Amino acid sequence: MKHLFLSFAGILSLLLALHTNNTLAQTTNTWTGNSNTDWNTPTNWSLGRVPLATDDVVIVATPNQPVIGAGTSAVGYSVEVRFNASLGSTPSLSIANGGSLTLNGSKTTEGSSGAFLSRGVVNNSGQVVIGNVATASVEGAGIVNNNLFTNNTGGSIIIDRTTESGLNNRSGRFFNSGTITIGAVAAVGQYGIMNDNNFFNNVGGSIAIDRASSQGVRNVSGQFTNSSTIIIGAVAAVGQYGVFNFNTFNNSGCNALINIVSDAVIFNNPASSGTFNNTGTIIENASGNSNISSNEGLVQNLNGGNVNITGTNTGVVTTTPGMIWTGCASTDWNTATNWSAGRVPLASDDVTIPSGTANTPILSTTAVAKTVEVQSGASLTLTSTASLSVNNPKSITANSTVATTGFFNGGTVYNQGALVLNTGAQFGLWNTATFSNVSGGSITIDRAGNTGIYNQSGSFVNSSTVRIGSVSTVGSFGMVNTSSFNNVSEGIIRIDQSSSGLLNQIGSSFVNSATMLMGTSVTSNAILNQSGATVDNQGCPALIQSLGNAIITNSGSFSNTGTIIENGASNSNISFNGGLVQNLNGGNFTITGPNTGLVTTLPGPLPAITPTPSLTITQGQNATLSASGALTYNWSSGPINTSTITVSVAGPYSVTGSIGSCASVGTVTVVVTAAPPSVTAQPASASTVCEGALVLIKVGVSGSISGYQWLKDGSPVSSQTTATLSLTNVQLSNAGTYSLSLTGPTGSTTSSGFTLSVNPTPTATITFPNSVTVQGTGIPVVQIPSLIQPVVFQASGGSLYERVMILDRINGYEVRQNDANSTGIFPITRLGLFTLTVTTAGGCSRTVQWVVQGN
Repeated sequence: MKHLFLSFAGILSLLLALHTNNTLAQTTNTWTGNSNTDWNTPTNWSLGRVPLATDDVVIVATPNQPVIGAGTSAVGYSVEVRFNASLGSTPSLSIANGGSLTLNGSKTTEGSSGAFLSRGVVNNSGQVVIGNVATASVEGAGIVNNNLFTNNTGGSIIIDRTTESGLNNRSGRFFNSGTITIGAVAAVGQYGIMNDNNFFNNVGGSIAIDRASSQGVRNVSGQFTNSSTIIIGAVAAVGQYGVFNFNTFNNSGCNALINIVSDAVIFNNPASSGTFNNTGTIIENASGNSNISSNEGLVQNLNGGNVNITGTNTGVVTTTPGMIWTGCASTDWNTATNWSAGRVPLASDDVTIPSGTANTPILSTTAVAKTVEVQSGASLTLTSTASLSVNNPKSITANSTVATTGFFNGGTVYNQGALVLNTGAQFGLWNTATFSNVSGGSITIDRAGNTGIYNQSGSFVNSSTVRIGSVSTVGSFGMVNTSSFNNVSEGIIRIDQSSSGLLNQIGSSFVNSATMLMGTSVTSNAILNQSGATVDNQGCPALIQSLGNAIITNSGSFSNTGTIIENGASNSNISFNGGLVQNLNGGNFTITGPNTGLVTTLPGPLPAITPTPSLTITQGQNATLSASGALTYNWSSGPINTSTITVSVAGPYSVTGSIGSCASVGTVTVVVTAAPPSVTAQPASASTVCEGALVLIKVGVSGSISGYQWLKDGSPVSSQTTATLSLTNVQLSNAGTYSLSLTGPTGSTTSSGFTLSVNPTPTATITFPNSVTVQGTGIPVVQIPSLIQPVVFQASGGSLYERVMILDRINGYEVRQNDANSTGIFPITRLGLFTLTVTTAGGCSRTVQWVVQGN
């Protein structure tokens, strides 16, 4: 029996030895660094070759420390970086960016089992992959760190298929600024990360832990500081505890986020000096109860269990799901670290903006959200370059009202950008505090089940554009106001596709100083003002216009000093009118109180100007300008306070029409066109003159004339370019038909013809007897022999002859004797000056003279 016992003990000892060394088949390949620092140089290794996937790799102290360079895909069964394997500050093992190390086995040494065992210094900027093949089974941990391990920015560690934990920071310091992914593909044992010393997840670092059977992060005797992102159970559950803490755990700073997606609690044990402080964000989905020591940040408790803050709590603990603004980095909406989930909201996120954050959100670019809730005391600003689209409903309880909305404001909203709400909620926009849609801002609301804008208990001021129901229906009311609503300055509110435009409820005040339009699809009440409510369409620019068959129903106080245009076929009423009411569709419009303004059934602007005959007249005409649509009128030219003026001069004319204190200007332009040339007095049809005569023919003209030209038989007459034809010393060649051609900027015309006939001047011939001597030129001298014997001369060349003899001169006057006959025979009975005029049948004459002397 003793011999049998010794044999059994020997076998047991052998089995233990085999377990301790994993398998006898594993080969150890030790770094020598004989040649350089390159992992891929065979002479740097004890076996004279680069490690294989079946090698236990050992890194010891050498003058050259190993570097897995860019492009190198290193493998091994396990890696052990032995204690004091570094020289000075040189890392024991470095993995460069672009290099990788893959391990699918493990070893046990000095009481630790794992794939990557380090008692030296490891610096990773590349990729470490552990347990990535289905046949792998890593005993213990993927990484066991007992000295200094740094996963740099850009570095990646991926761990699966471990039996105890993904990463065991046993007695060293671990710094992560890259990514660590544990259990994404296969189980990693009880713990994702087990820390017993100092673990730092630095800003920029990201840790994802899944498939740990008991605890995501186990911090028992170490200090764990998270300054970036830890996501636990997003792919698969991690057991009962998301974080299990018995020492010190700090979720520290603005960028710090712990997001426990699966149903796992945070357990902090103060009985064993456990301290869990949060100044960042914790998102917890556990149905059980969690606890931490203090909170200065945000805790989202989302699955019904309690989160107990055992110490001070100056932060926010909320059961509100979705994306919550923390504002710990800046005011910028698009900065990921300003949000609870460590990223910018997506279209699938319910966004909540709480009060008390270090910075309030400002949106300056394009953003989306599922819903938006601005809580009491919080604020949101959209700048002129911002666009925010919200596309889903969310249930809200406010002022004892439970309803769904896409955008809820219980704080302060300042919008200068574009807010687009297409939510399918009962209320498109629900306001219970302060909302300002300022110049340049726009609000577009569609797909509301009941109301586009519900201003329940706050102050809503609009000085820009609000479009409600322009694309799809918005329910029963475009707007419901139960508080204070002011449409001011350049504000434009347009409501379509709802039964009624505005419901102004008891105790509320609605002031419109700009433009409010209800489209043709609003067919019930354009405005329904209930008892105890006030509507004031205030001031001259104020316009309320209903384009469809909708009425105004007033049971409260409704005053108008602006303009109301209403197309309802049924009856409307308001309380006071000091402005203009245009009632255009046949129903009565009743002013129940004073009416100092104008109520009319005439359409058109205020005032309207009608011209007679038209705005274009010809020179010399008058245009009558008549204004309508006001009570008093003041023209820019002409009499004051008259509705009609007469003008004949071109130019702009304006009239200021007033109704009470409200005035508006209408303007027209009168155009005066030039009158075409016209003949107002035609020339005589014909005239006969004698050769040598002066001919003056004048034509009466009017209109705009730029040129005159007399024509003879259709051809221009030289130098005859006035309204009067002037011909001196007319000759036989001047006979013909004359007309005057007129030209102007608007046309031309020609007068009727004037026919000119020219008779020739006769030739006067005088025949004396042979006894008479005629001498000289000019006035010849006739010598006659004696007066005793009568001398007779004969004149010819005409049909009438007239002789004039000068008988005497008394006191300067001539005494003449006239003789006339048709024969031309005259005796000479005395001496002296004789004048003879010969006249033809045509009336033309020639006169000759001579002096008679005796021998």
